[in-house]
Amino acid sequence: MSGVVIFTRDAAPYRVGEYVEMYSFDYPPTAPDTTYILHDNKFSEKDAEGWVDLIPYRLIVVTDKQSINTNDERVFGDKTVGGRSVSYRRNIEALFKWADRLRVLRYIATVPLPLVSSFVRVNRADDIETGRRLAASRFHLPDEYTHSILAYSIHAGASKVIWPKKRAKLAGSSIPFTRASDKYAEDLLALAPEIRNELRDKGVEVKGLKKTKESVTEWL
Repeated sequence: MSGVVIFTRDAAPYRVGEYVEMYSFDYPPTAPDTTYILHDNKFSEKDAEGWVDLIPYRLIVVTDKQSINTNDERVFGDKTVGGRSVSYRRNIEALFKWADRLRVLRYIATVPLPLVSSFVRVNRADDIETGRRLAASRFHLPDEYTHSILAYSIHAGASKVIWPKKRAKLAGSSIPFTRASDKYAEDLLALAPEIRNELRDKGVEVKGLKKTKESVTEWL
């Protein structure tokens, strides 16, 4: 299985683990588990398409390009280079299907964790142990620990990967400065005159709310 070619304007994020930095092809980018960083403005998308089948992990091309034009999903620009959006389909499918978990670890290390988490919730909803491990590591330990849990706690299977559905958009509240997810904002406004008065005092305009202040009965 081939790796990826990533065009970037900033090589710093890729200088992790085993990597080789070069300004011409001094070494063929064929060693496993190794990132090759090539500084070459003349290296084109066509060149990348020709090399990608020989690259086991990743080749990083440092360039001044403003955009990337290719139909090969294994060749793309990162956030510093415009062009088509990055596809993580292969990385996500590797997480749930590939038996080689070390290779899976390398592939999911480039995927944003919130995206991976959304797929885990849908495809491994009954995996309590993995859920507990992720809860214990996420936000408390470096991301490398979470990536390792994902790679080695989730077992590969042959079932089709389910893509998470987008949440239905909630109807917005008529009250300014409230979120669409504030379920009881409208009820509180209808039942609590002190809240209505507070909105009047602050000059907040709410549809259907009269400007005259109401008397409020207070307990002694």
